[in-house]
Amino acid sequence: MNRTTPYREFIEKWAGPQRRRRPSHRRGISALLVLLLVSITLGLSYASIRSQHTAALIHRNSDRQAAARQAAMTGMTLALKQMHTNAWTGVDTTFSGRLSSRQRFEVTFTTGDPTLSVTDPDYEELPYRVTLRATGFAADPGQTSAEAAHRVEAVVRLVPRALADEPSDWADMAKHTLYQWAGGSFEVNVPVRIEGPARCQFRLDLGTGYPWPNDARSRYLTDLGAMYTTGGGDYRPMTGPVRLPTFWQEWGVAWLLQTAWGVTVENTSYDPASLWSSSDAGSSYQLYPGGKTYQSVVLPATLADRTLQGDPATNPAGLFTRHDKVTLRENVAIRGTLLTIGGSSSDITFDGPNLQLAACDLPALYGTDEPVRLPAVISADDVLVERDSQVALTGMMLATDDFRVASDDQRDTALNVQGPVVAKDFLFEGRSDWSQSSAWWSDQYDAFLAQEKEEDGITHFPAWLKAVHGLDPAARIRIEPEGTPVRYHWNRSHGPIYVAHPDDGGLRWELLRWTDNP
Repeated sequence: MNRTTPYREFIEKWAGPQRRRRPSHRRGISALLVLLLVSITLGLSYASIRSQHTAALIHRNSDRQAAARQAAMTGMTLALKQMHTNAWTGVDTTFSGRLSSRQRFEVTFTTGDPTLSVTDPDYEELPYRVTLRATGFAADPGQTSAEAAHRVEAVVRLVPRALADEPSDWADMAKHTLYQWAGGSFEVNVPVRIEGPARCQFRLDLGTGYPWPNDARSRYLTDLGAMYTTGGGDYRPMTGPVRLPTFWQEWGVAWLLQTAWGVTVENTSYDPASLWSSSDAGSSYQLYPGGKTYQSVVLPATLADRTLQGDPATNPAGLFTRHDKVTLRENVAIRGTLLTIGGSSSDITFDGPNLQLAACDLPALYGTDEPVRLPAVISADDVLVERDSQVALTGMMLATDDFRVASDDQRDTALNVQGPVVAKDFLFEGRSDWSQSSAWWSDQYDAFLAQEKEEDGITHFPAWLKAVHGLDPAARIRIEPEGTPVRYHWNRSHGPIYVAHPDDGGLRWELLRWTDNP
């Protein structure tokens, strides 16, 4: 009999069922593992799908951005091309276009350059620069409301190639120191100095403003030439050449100019110039076609203790206007153009000490070094220099009617003009300390002749008058050409200053800067 049987039966009875449940436990773990693997697979698949979708969106966004940039570049190129044609609509306008059903552009033109400040050495270029801002747009093909934008900025500068039409006789006027544009008075009394070419339309009166006898007048004026040729100083009132109709001159005028003073005289006929009228001038102007319109500064009737000059942002040509007469008293400085508009009372009067005027320098034409200058003074009627005035003027001066320097003691009035003066009538009145009686002049002339015979006598009448009576032949009223070449300009109408060259078909611009996505 096997004694272990009960024990085995007990073991088998107890452990047998436990061994039979083990396969069920392993199946549960397997299921968990399968579910875990399925979850991971689904997660990876979802992540992959999301990654692919994101990559597709990024790609589509990138395509839209590239298309927007392409539209901006194209718009900028077309805008620059249009600026070189007469089709350009000008600043403060928008140029737009469509490249495709989903690509378009807009370009704006603005006067100036945002990088220039008032302390920048190139700030004077501000009104001649234009900033272009081109924005390109590209829409999503599947969602037109989703639109990408890209911006390009460029700055260009005007290349001045031509000036607007001028009066037909303008070039002839500008090359003369004095130019009489129509028949009228032309009286020159010593001491005065007019250097360079002069144009007289009718009769030239030399030294006729004093009550001196003809022999005293003739000797004084002749001796001015003798002093010049012998090295005693050049005090001749005119250095020439002088253009005038010799037929209308008093006897001796041509001889005095040519023989005594050594001045070249050209016989010309009466030929009045085609000048401007007050309606040619205005209170607003442009620098170039399509450019910004600037307003002149309107002046009061009287100026004193004032300094005026152009502003590159608001008044680059420095135009200062008065629709009536204007008087400059003491301590006035103007850099620009002083202009009166109106009728017969629109005088410009200089009546005080320390008056300084100079024209603004505008850009030279391409290929030249001569700055362009508008006239410093333009009067719709007279230009008057009164007693006790000291005036220094650089630039061209235009008077529709009279240019007059009033009589005064020689030491009290000074006028120094560097540039052409154009007027209908010229009247350089005599100096009051020279305006003695006829008897006084006769006595002085006799005294001069008497001492001339002495061994140490003074041989020139002007030198003797200076030594004995202080009548200095050196002029304090001087008109002379500018020291450097200048291109004077004035429009005949209200148009811009610079225009397109006939050979170009549009303005010319220089590209200074191009910025992608500023």
